[in-house]
Amino acid sequence: MMNRSRGSRSSRWRFTLCLSGLLSAQLALGAVAAPDPAPAEPTGPEAVELVEDLRVLSMLNTLAPTREQLTRLTAVAVSGQEGLRDLEAAVSAKLEAQRDRILAAREKARHGGSVSQSTDAQLAVAIQLAETTRAQKLEALIGTLTVRVRRILTPEQAARIESELAPTLDHPWRRYQGVLTRTGAATGNSRRMPSDPGKWLGELRDLRIDSAEGDPKHEVEDFGKKLTRGLQPGTPLYAQSDAQARAFATQVLAMPPSVFQQQERELARRVAKQELATRNQQNVLDGKPVELFDPYRWFVEEVVLSPRAPIDFRDRAGVR
Repeated sequence: MMNRSRGSRSSRWRFTLCLSGLLSAQLALGAVAAPDPAPAEPTGPEAVELVEDLRVLSMLNTLAPTREQLTRLTAVAVSGQEGLRDLEAAVSAKLEAQRDRILAAREKARHGGSVSQSTDAQLAVAIQLAETTRAQKLEALIGTLTVRVRRILTPEQAARIESELAPTLDHPWRRYQGVLTRTGAATGNSRRMPSDPGKWLGELRDLRIDSAEGDPKHEVEDFGKKLTRGLQPGTPLYAQSDAQARAFATQVLAMPPSVFQQQERELARRVAKQELATRNQQNVLDGKPVELFDPYRWFVEEVVLSPRAPIDFRDRAGVR
């Protein structure tokens, strides 16, 4: 009797998780109908939308696009929003196929009944299929938009993205990040740089602080280990990289505080480039693909797919 009770609770719990995920997806797609709100006087963008405007416009100010570029980027952003709507419609269609089953399951749950394991499993499959559809269509959309953006931004602007915008350094726009949920963020690690200067900025600061409080020789050796992580000890590449890292750390420690403060960001960029170059040398030796960063794709995910991008591009073009 106790085992049946525990099994029933487990089944209901699995079903609750499954149904919760499905309803969340439907709510996000607008699949659950809601009464039309009463007409209201236009009040302009909400506060969260204004913060997102600041995020997007701050990045545009760094790139300084021309009016022609902004006009073309507006068309890309509009296509992106249309693509996202088509994507969500396709996902909704996958879920709609389970409407009758969901309604029947809800009725049982409303009256305190349990749902069969077969229904539970089929709903889980439907949710997984919907998420797979979303991921595949989103990847295809980002690829298409990236090709268009590559034709618009200049190589100099792409380099600025890689050196100034993408690294996790202290940029104003990062303080505004995450206010709106952006579909582009759902692609996972594709936006991450293979080697991030922001990480090494912290390492360089720690190197100087720890050396002042402890043994500088030990800290130099430790810095060398960090910069050679993933390499095979005893190889010429390891020895060369370790020597370069120690020399670099020694140079950083010899800088007066004011000089280091002025140059710390450029130093962080230098060591990040060195780390990536060394790791790619090891990748070639191991027969692995080299690691690259695509600034155009980053711009699509971070800017173009923002729900505020079409408006911000138009606004920015209108004041130039």
